[in-house]
Amino acid sequence: MTQFLDSIPEWLLFVLILVAMLVAFEGGFRLGAYREKRSPDEKEGPTSTLVGALLALMAFLLAITMGMASDRFDTRRGLVQQEANAIGTTYLRAGYLQEPQSDELRELLRQYLPLRITTADKLELQSNVDQSNQLLEQAWVITEEVVRADPNSESVAIFVESLNDTIDTGASRVTAINNRVPEAIILFLIVGSVLAIGLVGYDAGLTLRRSLIAAALLILLFSVVLYLVIDINQPVSGIFQVSQQPLITLQQQMGPPS
Repeated sequence: MTQFLDSIPEWLLFVLILVAMLVAFEGGFRLGAYREKRSPDEKEGPTSTLVGALLALMAFLLAITMGMASDRFDTRRGLVQQEANAIGTTYLRAGYLQEPQSDELRELLRQYLPLRITTADKLELQSNVDQSNQLLEQAWVITEEVVRADPNSESVAIFVESLNDTIDTGASRVTAINNRVPEAIILFLIVGSVLAIGLVGYDAGLTLRRSLIAAALLILLFSVVLYLVIDINQPVSGIFQVSQQPLITLQQQMGPPS
C-alpha cells in the first residue's frame, strides 16, 4: 500500500520537518514579541500552561504511534522466521511422497524461496509476490494429484498440512507488509508537532526571552522521533529493516533451483 510520504526521500522529509519546526519557532517568537508590545498583560495568561499541556499531548501521541509502528515491525520480523520454518518443514516432508512428485515439489520450493526474500524495489517485490503465488498454485495442483492417488495416506496428510502452513504464512507476510500506521495519523503528528513548537516560540516571545540551545534540542528531538516513526513504518526501505537471514540461511541449506 503506497502512501504519499513514500514519494519523498526519508532524509529530505527529515530536513523538511526540521526546517518547518525552526520556522515555526522563529515565527512564533516574533508573533509573541509583537503581541507583548501590543498587549503586555498577555504574558500573565495561561500560555505557558497551554504550551506544557500541548507538548505533553504530542509526546503522548508520538509514543503511542511509535508503539503502533513497532508492533507492526515485530509482526513482520516474526513472520519471516515463521515462513522460513514453514518452507523448511514442507521441503523436508516432501520426501514422504513418491517420485516424481517429491522432486517436483522440492524443485518448486527451491524456486519459491528466493522470491520470498524481501527487496527494497517495490516493483520487484510485487513481481516476486505474483511469481511466488503462481509457484504455490503449481505445487497445489501436484499435491491434489498425490491426494487423489492415495487419499488415506497419513504421510500425504502431514505434507498437505505443511503446505497449507506455507501458503497461509506467505499470505500473512504480504498482509503484514501492507499493514502500516495510517498516513493520516503521521501527517497529524507532523502538523501537530510543528504547531506545538510554534506555540513554544510564541510563549518565549511573550517574555522576550528564549534559549536557543534548549529550543534547538527540543526541535531536534521532535524531528528525530518523527523520523523514526516514519522509518519504522516503511516495510521495505529505510534504516530499520526486518532481517531476511532466516530465509537466506534456509536457501543455503536447500540449495539453488535446478
